This record gives sequence, C-alpha cells and structure tokens, in this order.
Amino acid sequence: MPSTQLQTCVQHEANAVAEFAQILVEEGEALLQRALPEILAQITQRKLEMLDELQSIGQTRDALLGKLGFAAGLPGIESAAQQHPALNEAWQALNTQANAAREQNEHNGVIIRAQLQYHNEALATLRQAQAQTALYGPSGRQASVQPTTTGRSRTA
Repeated sequence: MPSTQLQTCVQHEANAVAEFAQILVEEGEALLQRALPEILAQITQRKLEMLDELQSIGQTRDALLGKLGFAAGLPGIESAAQQHPALNEAWQALNTQANAAREQNEHNGVIIRAQLQYHNEALATLRQAQAQTALYGPSGRQASVQPTTTGRSRTA
C-alpha cells in the first residue's frame, strides 16, 4: 500500500535528519575546540553527502505523495499525515529531528560569528599596532631601521 511506503519513507527521512543533526553537533564541538581546518573540511563533506541523501529522500517522498493524490512538499505531507494516523506519528518524529538540526545549525552559526568577530578584532588590533610601529613590513620581515640626524631611529 502506498501509504505504508510513504510512512517508511518519512521514517527513513527522520532517521537521516537525526544523522544530519548529529553531524552538526560534531561540527559545533569541532568549532568550540578550534579544530584544524582539515577536520572541519571532513565534517563539511559529510554534511554535503547527507544533504544529497536528504534531497533524494525528499524527492521519493514527493513522488509517493503524488501517487496518493497529495501535493508535493509541506502541504501534501501535512494533508496526508492528517488522514493517516500512523503517518502522522512518523511526520511528527521528522519534525522533531528537523527542529533539533535547525537549532544546532543556529548554535553553530553563533559560534562561527563569535570566532569571526574575535579574529576580526585581533586583526584590527595587529594592523593598528603595525601602522604605529613599522617594525615588520607586509612581507613579515623586519623593516630596516635607519638613524636620523636628530639621533632618533627611523624605519624604512
């Protein structure tokens, strides 16, 4: 029966979203630990793979909804869930997992913005200090110091 297939598909989607949320938790921990860029790149690759899988599952869900005479996407799944109590349970589980993933993603965004602000402030401080004391040039090498006629040193 197509409604059973749809219920199985929605349960599969809920499990995939839970896995995606777990990857987001790992990403958050890596961000807090200031993990190496290679670690973050690996996590990002896993996220992209899960997003591809979720997109595929969503297409399957929409096709099953169409077979049952429902619209694709949110309007269709909500209508189907209202008419099929067993599907409603799977749909609620999917919503719970999706909310957890959204919250974790927002949390990760807060961490990223805080770290970016910190690094921008540190960079501004270093630039200001570099402009005031030209001990090192843009290449990172020490600027040559030449004496002036007043007895003070001058950087070149």
